[in-house]
Amino acid sequence: MKINKKALAILAGLTVGMSSTAFAATADSFTDVPKDHWSYQALDYLAKEGIIDGMGDNTFQGGRTMTRYEMASIVAKAMQKGGGTFGDQAVLDKLAAEYSGEISTLKKQVDQNTKDINDLKNGIAGKMERKR
Repeated sequence: MKINKKALAILAGLTVGMSSTAFAATADSFTDVPKDHWSYQALDYLAKEGIIDGMGDNTFQGGRTMTRYEMASIVAKAMQKGGGTFGDQAVLDKLAAEYSGEISTLKKQVDQNTKDINDLKNGIAGKMERKR
């Protein structure tokens, strides 16, 4: 699944608690993120919390599709920070309610894909048994 970095930055910015003062790059160092950009504050917060580092060349490249490895790294860093508050839970609940339709659709697709894979495995195993 491809995830847009901008969407992830906003989501993570809303859900990560403010429990740490670890500093990485700041949004000021992202030469491709103007201070008046809608995502500037979220990116600045995430960078200061050490959740995101940018691309290593002082850019964020928000239009580039994120890899699964990058996503895993951001999630792991956010989970390590922990310290969520009641307000964070309220935001998560609101996001879950807002995206419940999409989540339900994805769950159905995953369930169907799992069933299809199992059917294929069973079909292949049955054919192999008959050949013996």
